[in-house]
Amino acid sequence: MKKFLALLFTMSIIMSCATDVKFNNPGFQALKENFSWQSSLTIVKIVNGNMVITALKDLETVTLTFPAPATSIVGTAPKTFKFGILDQPSASYSSEENGVLLQYATAKDIGDGEIVINDYNISTKQLSGTFRFNAKYKGTTINIPTNINFQRGNFYKIEVQ
Repeated sequence: MKKFLALLFTMSIIMSCATDVKFNNPGFQALKENFSWQSSLTIVKIVNGNMVITALKDLETVTLTFPAPATSIVGTAPKTFKFGILDQPSASYSSEENGVLLQYATAKDIGDGEIVINDYNISTKQLSGTFRFNAKYKGTTINIPTNINFQRGNFYKIEVQ
């Protein structure tokens, strides 16, 4: 009986050491108001000379828009775009809560932040970089936070369509 209990104890210790590892490659994630936010679907398109990253999670959407790089950015200095200085580049966030659509955005002299493109390969159509932004509420509903904050955002090897 003692051997059986020792074996059972040893097996339970070994089983508890198992770890499920999930790789997010490609991926888009950030800290939204200091809580982890990870998209379930990320779409990148070039529209009218701008690169538009749209990240979706349930009823939430993050959109980052910036001038599309004309050449690959591989092994060179990263390309940085600032939010809140001009209307473009821009960052926005929207969500639906209790049937109310909440929209936040940056624009000229509204909000701030940046997006840094670390790697963009035109031939493989993959994009990697980091971002952060503070966007202002665009609606009139009362008792809604006036800002939304995304920090330590990153996207890795997302495909440009």
